[in-house]
Amino acid sequence: MTPRPVVPALLATAALAAAGCLGAQVKTSSLCATEGGQVVPGASPGGSIHTQVTIDLGELGSDLDRSGVTGTVLLHEFTIAATDPLADLYGVTQVALVATTDPSSSLPPVVLTCSYERPAGATPPLRTVVADCSGPNLFDYVKARSLTLDVDLAGTGLPSVPWTASMGACMSVQVDVDYTAL
Repeated sequence: MTPRPVVPALLATAALAAAGCLGAQVKTSSLCATEGGQVVPGASPGGSIHTQVTIDLGELGSDLDRSGVTGTVLLHEFTIAATDPLADLYGVTQVALVATTDPSSSLPPVVLTCSYERPAGATPPLRTVVADCSGPNLFDYVKARSLTLDVDLAGTGLPSVPWTASMGACMSVQVDVDYTAL
């Protein structure tokens, strides 16, 4: 799922709200995008998994990459869901994320702080891990139309062979539009 219809709607709402005004501000508390079919490598002997996912943000980037448009994009949730029936994520104890962009970009990698607790009463097999995250403003990263995340999972008993998953990110978005600069 990509957020294509949401951002034009946000900007259209801002335009309507700003009729007769010089600017507008629009917020959404949760805009989510998911990429399926991700092949995740098996765990290293030390019990960790490192992978990368590029989440297509569709028109969000191009809508934000306009003169007079500024804002804040904060990643607040990351989900990894095993679609392989043999992959059990019960042993995951830690999720770490680093946001990056296209290698040609001058933007530096940004570490996001994530916390994860196995749901109370969960029993194996566990197919989905949802981590609460926080970090700096990713507005400039999102303008690239995609968000690349280096993903590290740590724990015990992680899948030792490659498996497939869907990975998603949920972000809060605040867009400020200065109509005098459009």
